[in-house]
Amino acid sequence: MMIIHSLFVFTLASLSLTDAEIIRFQSTPLVIQPVLSKHLTLRCSVQDGSSVRRSFGSIFQEMIAPNTTAAYERVNTTYPHLNVTHVTADHVTTKPPITEADVAHVTSIIINKVNRVTNSVDKVADVTPFEAASAGSHFLGLVSVEGNSERSPKQGEKAYLQVKWDYPDYDQAGEYSCEIFGLDSNNLPVSLESALLISSKPATMSDLINYISIQQKVIDNLKAQNIQKGTSNCNTNGYSNQITFSNSFKTPPLVFTTFSDINTGYYTQQSVHWNVTITTVTETYFNYSCIASPTSFIFDWVAIDN
Repeated sequence: MMIIHSLFVFTLASLSLTDAEIIRFQSTPLVIQPVLSKHLTLRCSVQDGSSVRRSFGSIFQEMIAPNTTAAYERVNTTYPHLNVTHVTADHVTTKPPITEADVAHVTSIIINKVNRVTNSVDKVADVTPFEAASAGSHFLGLVSVEGNSERSPKQGEKAYLQVKWDYPDYDQAGEYSCEIFGLDSNNLPVSLESALLISSKPATMSDLINYISIQQKVIDNLKAQNIQKGTSNCNTNGYSNQITFSNSFKTPPLVFTTFSDINTGYYTQQSVHWNVTITTVTETYFNYSCIASPTSFIFDWVAIDN
């Protein structure tokens, strides 16, 4: 039996040189490792085709896994919703990396996930010109969502939708698709679509040992961090006051204040105003001014290594 290893190379220079827009659907990472993976971010965007095509140096490379035909059959049987084109050790590419069309106006961007239990599609999030980016009903409280169908903070993007999970687990693995609907330069309907397969794998013992080692170093650094706190009374109006640290910092620290208590005295029926302003911070002390009207108050402060 012949085992085939082949290299697939796709360059942006091979695209037709039109002014069509491009859909880009990306995942970071492509493989989830529960506990070790801190975030899973999916971003679907409409790219300005002309600006993308000027980046001729960009190259997409994928190594086709051994027993390619068997791998295709296995993935297509497991994920019938996808049109698999390339199989790698960690993931599959379901469609060519870039799909293009004339998109003058974006009317909606939708990210969906295939529900393998109900054999249906659940909306993860969407955005339109009339509604802010929001999560679908099955993902409320599980993902953070941002997006805009009319602009993007990234150069070369005309519109985007992004969803993010914190500490993803096996439930986030699966088939995702992004659909972009809009109007072309002749005000005719147009759509773009792309798909991703997010896989998962358990952490090895070596991975866990390395993770624990890193976390222990973080804990040790926090223990070694210079953190000081205290309480002060404000009974002056606008005058400068000084608090000296018990141990000097290597550099001026970050200083935070928060209200603690107030002496109402005979002023229970009056409005009370208070304010603390940090004016100077050095390695050994910080100055503050405060306003207390009509009575005094107590505030807490904390200084942390910057």
